[in-house]
Amino acid sequence: MPVRRKAKAQSECSEDELDFTTSIMEAQRITQRLKKQKEDRLKAVVADSRKAVEDLRFRVEKHYEQQRQQSTAARAKHITTLVENMEKRSKIEAEMMEILGGMSARMKEVEDMILAGYDGRLEEVMSVLDGRQRCTK
Repeated sequence: MPVRRKAKAQSECSEDELDFTTSIMEAQRITQRLKKQKEDRLKAVVADSRKAVEDLRFRVEKHYEQQRQQSTAARAKHITTLVENMEKRSKIEAEMMEILGGMSARMKEVEDMILAGYDGRLEEVMSVLDGRQRCTK
């Protein structure tokens, strides 16, 4: 009988070892499952983060592009206004030159008339002086 007890003891020991081994294997499976869940959650968080960063980048680029377009439009408007003002200035300068040219011609006519008047008076004075000199002789 002692032999049987040894066999039975070995059998019981094997069952304990079997339960322990089963427990270890179950713990490893649980650990692996938890690791996989953790990795899956981490991948999901990383994917969400990438999506959020891409969305933010897209919005920033869109905002920057809108500002650039507004700035370009404002700059173009200022340049257009500047060109229009320069054209108006050139037109006003041309009109002023035309007016001044006309005034100069009129002033020359007036000057010529005044000089003709002076020449006429000078001739009158000279003729009067010549007449007096003849009378006195």
